[in-house]
Amino acid sequence: MELLFVFGILFVLLFAGMPIGFGIAAATMAGMYFYTNLDMVLLAQYSFSGINSFPVLAIPFFILAGIIMSQGGIAKRIVDFAYSLFGFIYGGLGAVAVFASMIFAAISGSGMATTSAIGSMMIPEMKKHGYDVPYSTTLICSAGIIGPIIPPSISFILYGVVTSTSITDLFLAGLLPGIMIGVVFMVTNYLMCRKM
Repeated sequence: MELLFVFGILFVLLFAGMPIGFGIAAATMAGMYFYTNLDMVLLAQYSFSGINSFPVLAIPFFILAGIIMSQGGIAKRIVDFAYSLFGFIYGGLGAVAVFASMIFAAISGSGMATTSAIGSMMIPEMKKHGYDVPYSTTLICSAGIIGPIIPPSISFILYGVVTSTSITDLFLAGLLPGIMIGVVFMVTNYLMCRKM
């Protein structure tokens, strides 16, 4: 019954137009107030202690960096640089999309920021050069998963803070797999473009 009550309040608030974070907080407070004997001051203390961490401070700055790069033209310069490296090979525009996603992920730390910034430029360009829209979209979205793997990564920071794991070790552990995933995507793109 408690779970139904909390989720009911959450969905009512979401359908009313409340932002997700505030809706979750309000539903949690209502559940604590009606179904537990805990002091409501504990909720504020736990909320503050959860965000009172120096490494967590990096997350809003990564998000800000991604927004600034998307709006400021850095993403276009990254694409131009990648095009100068891979534009000449067969299916080079797909390789440019993957390599640009790798570079942007290494700067922003976010898969969503990478996909939106690179995808908004590369999908129309790939369509103009004869790539199928479903293929282009799939390639960009797949390359976006490199964002949480190549350091610096928001996911690694959160994991390191929650589990008290060294964030430096996590970053070092993600470097080689992120590069390997990008190389595999580029090789797969080359082979698929050869078959088309």
